Amino acid sequence: MNEPQVLDLIKSGKKVAVKVWMDDCPKCVEFAPIFEKVAAESKASGSISDYASFNLPSRPDPTTGSSVFKKEYMKPNEGQKSIGAPAVMVFNGGQLLYRHYGKMDEASLLAFIEKGEAPVDQKNLARQELFQLFARRGELSLLLEELPHIDNKIKEIKTFLGIK
Repeated sequence: MNEPQVLDLIKSGKKVAVKVWMDDCPKCVEFAPIFEKVAAESKASGSISDYASFNLPSRPDPTTGSSVFKKEYMKPNEGQKSIGAPAVMVFNGGQLLYRHYGKMDEASLLAFIEKGEAPVDQKNLARQELFQLFARRGELSLLLEELPHIDNKIKEIKTFLGIK
């Protein structure tokens, strides 16, 4: 779909999922079949009325100027400093319900489309728990010294287990 078609779909008032991608984005290419499969299943089950995917050019078209979609909807979420691609947004009644930047697995995408549940970043969750534990014990400075070693250990374990 092109941008005007996507904007019309949003304005239809139905619950719709929109995926935004960019040409020069390898993660967008990897995520495309996941989005298509989950969005089609969500439409078939009635969780959403429709879905769309459209390419947001890296460089604006000189004849039309900047993207209306980008100005209206491609904004950082609370607590984020930047945006990225791919992006998935769910609209209902013409209003943005929720938005997520980055690729997701099928289960995470389904939960996001149906309930707005963003995927949990396990690494950051583990870090938060460690910070809380060390802070309670008054050893936060020790943890800060160990963080680079912890990150390397996590990478070693993920490599050993074949997890990307």
